[in-house]
Amino acid sequence: MALAVGIELIKMFSKPSPNTIIEVLVFALVRQLIVKRTSILDFLLGVLAVAILFAVRKYLFTQFDDSNNLVMRASQKVKLANVIARVHIEAEKSETLRDFVTRKLLEEDKTIRLVHVFISTMSLFILIICRVT
Repeated sequence: MALAVGIELIKMFSKPSPNTIIEVLVFALVRQLIVKRTSILDFLLGVLAVAILFAVRKYLFTQFDDSNNLVMRASQKVKLANVIARVHIEAEKSETLRDFVTRKLLEEDKTIRLVHVFISTMSLFILIICRVT
């Protein structure tokens, strides 16, 4: 078990991210729960801590930390999108991303055609895939 924690530590140092830190903490906590003989209250607190770490990893961390994989709403202002994505898009003062993309497509004489619409009722999320022609 110590070997597994050591390997996770090396992984954390070689590829630091919030996800690997959570994994190392989970391995260390589980190792303590298995190896150390403690009271039932300490064991239950350890199990609760592992459950909290899993919940944090599932609900609080996203995979959109890289600006290459950034997802923004069409109603987002271009000015704020420039700050978030660390880019410089030339746009009018209070233009939204939707307005910017529409304007650029009209300038290039292109049209947008709806291809697929995915609706998730669990998270009230709608993904619309369009094809530019």
